Amino acid sequence: MAEHFTVRPLTVGAQISGLADDPGDPAVRAELYATWLEYGLLLFRGITSIEQHIELSRSFGELELHPLVHMRAPEHELFMTVGGEVSSPYVYDESEIKQGTIPWHRDTAYTTGIAKGAMLRILQTPRVGGQTWFADTARAYDDLPGDLKARLGGLEWLAVLKRTPMDQSGPGAIWRTVRALTDEEWAATGLDRSRYQGSRAGTIPPVVHPAVIVHPESGRTCLFLSPKEFDSFIGLDRADSDELFAAICDHMLQDKYVYRHHYEVNDLMGWDNRRFMHAAVGSRVGDRRHGLRTTLAGDLTVGRPYQAAAPSA
Repeated sequence: MAEHFTVRPLTVGAQISGLADDPGDPAVRAELYATWLEYGLLLFRGITSIEQHIELSRSFGELELHPLVHMRAPEHELFMTVGGEVSSPYVYDESEIKQGTIPWHRDTAYTTGIAKGAMLRILQTPRVGGQTWFADTARAYDDLPGDLKARLGGLEWLAVLKRTPMDQSGPGAIWRTVRALTDEEWAATGLDRSRYQGSRAGTIPPVVHPAVIVHPESGRTCLFLSPKEFDSFIGLDRADSDELFAAICDHMLQDKYVYRHHYEVNDLMGWDNRRFMHAAVGSRVGDRRHGLRTTLAGDLTVGRPYQAAAPSA
């Protein structure tokens, strides 16, 4: 039982309330960190300043600059901008034009050393949408059938940076269909089309990750996949790889492993990126969602640069 705050479990993760003491105090920090390792996902409410955000973030590790420079926030170099008018709009499921919709992923999974975690505070919420969904890959692994555990134990997968939803429509996408806007739809949005860039795919070399890891601190075994970057399992043909990946996604994205958060202003979500995946629902054009996120310095380097097989003689 925590001494310095109250812990209320969520579907996965937990909400922290009653944190009256300084989170920089070593005793408070140690208790927060232990709770974070236990649950992997923590919700704090009423975090009203950049200073509070940074102080709480440092309870869980050192902070680092985001590797994609264009995503860094003007407010402070340690933050990245989330939401706003940064991302291009797309038509999802032939029903809505939305921005900021992102499939399931782990942050920086396109690098060999993934970020330890992140702390996201929402400053402006849209009227519709804007949720973040979180999936606990440790609990999902615990319940995985034995034959799938055995099959995944030695597998690796190819991670490729993909920059538009058009490149991210396989298993783990939170939409069924996606398409670019027509000229008429662009005109109806009132947005300056020239401001929005296309795919940055290929700007960072591909890497290879294991399909399963043992968490370096908790000892929990986790499914270590990231649908947004997933290309294929190494050593499997495309059909077998796609079938296996779809089966794993169906398993680990069941409701019992997922928490869907509807933000209030100044909510702060902190997650262990080694254990959790997350996805962004996005919002309608003009219905702005804006947040700031710190990134916990990566301490898990399990990936390696991808070396394509040499062509046979």
